[in-house]
This record gives sequence, C-alpha cells and structure tokens, in this order.
Amino acid sequence: MASTGYGAGTTMYTGSIAACVAAATVPGNPFLSYVSRFVAVTIGSMFCSPSDIADIGERWKELNGKINDISIELIKLMESVPEEAWKKLGRPDFQAVVDTFNEQKKKNQELNINMGDALENYAGLFFAGAIVCSVGAAGLFAWACFALVSKANPLVGTFAHRVALLYGEAFRDITKKMLVKNVGILGAGIGLVMMIQQFFTMSMQDDLTKAASPTDMNSIPQFENAVIKNLPTAESNQFEGTSGLASEIPKL
Repeated sequence: MASTGYGAGTTMYTGSIAACVAAATVPGNPFLSYVSRFVAVTIGSMFCSPSDIADIGERWKELNGKINDISIELIKLMESVPEEAWKKLGRPDFQAVVDTFNEQKKKNQELNINMGDALENYAGLFFAGAIVCSVGAAGLFAWACFALVSKANPLVGTFAHRVALLYGEAFRDITKKMLVKNVGILGAGIGLVMMIQQFFTMSMQDDLTKAASPTDMNSIPQFENAVIKNLPTAESNQFEGTSGLASEIPKL
C-alpha cells in the first residue's frame, strides 16, 4: 500500500516541532530563540499525516469496485424479471437507463483514479515536507547548542553565533514558503474536487433523467378512463334514483 511508506511522516513533524522548541530554550541567543519558536508554529501549521492522505487516495480508487457491484446488481435485476412482466414494465426504457449508468460509470471510474493519484501525490509532497522540517529542525537545534558552548572561545563563539542566526533565518524562510505553497495546493485541490464532483453529479442526473424520459410518446401505455354510470347530472333532479332515501327524509 502507498500509505505504508509515509507512516513516519507524522513522527517527523512531531520531532521537528520538538527540536525547534528545544532550540528556543537554549540560552544566550534571544533572536535565534524567537526564530525557533516561529518555525515551530509554522511546522505545526503544516502538521498532517501523509499516510492518512495516501490512504484516502487508495480508498477513493476502491470506489470503482463499489460502482462495479452496482452494475452487476442491475444486470441481475434485469435477468430476474420474467419476459411477460417486461412487456408491461417497458424494458427498452429501463435498458436505456442502465446503458446511461454504464457510460457514466466509466467517466466516474476515471475520475476516481485521477483523484486517488492526486491525493497520493499530495501525500508524497507532505512527506517530503516532513523530511525537510525534520532535517532543518535538527540542524537548528545543533547550531543553537554549538553557539552556546562556543562562547568559551570568543572567535569561534562569534562565528558560531552568526552562522546559527543565518541558518535560523534561512530555515524560517523555507518553512514560510512551504506553508504558503501547501495551503495553496490544498485549497486548489479541494476546490477542484468539489467542482468536478458537482459537475459529474449534475451531468449524471441530467443524463439519467433523459434516459428515463420516453422520447416516443406512442410507447407510453394507454390508460382507459374509468366511467361510473348512472351518476346524477346537474340537469337531473338531485333526488332522482334515490326516491327511497328521499321518502325517509322527515318533513318539517
């Protein structure tokens, strides 16, 4: 399964946040401490589970099996109806609905595969982000510690302090760009999914409605009007044919 390879993604994000918090607690460099806290919040905003995203992609592809099951059930349903019953039910109209469903099934299955692949690509993107954050956070903590212990040597301490600041600023900018990109990709992906699903649903409903609506009016069963004879009319006496009932009406 694709999600198996991304199982360590959540652990990497968690470890990255912990490393940034640890770097922020290293004394002697207030600005680096601020940068470390900022990066920790940024990574926290990107926190996700790549394995879960990949798993959703796999589940999306598995919908094709459910659609095939529906198609098989429709075939079984048609086969279970006797030929004599089809003469009254209108087999051509039902067959048109089934054919339309099968045509839409192919489109829907292609959509499910494409969406599954897209989600798995998202999972790979976020897993790569987890690796970057993990390596970067470990380096930030290492430079913060090195800058602290190097203060015993003024020359080395100044150099380590400067490098730690430059590293922290660079890592902060990288995580900011990653966050903006991830939010943009997710927003575009969610919007695309909703738009495609809405379009597909409306298209399928329209096609099924057309298939279920007979185009040949002669194929519509002709119903006979039910006639009740000997009903009183407006021109006839309202008590005509009810003399027995009228005779029982008490006179005032």
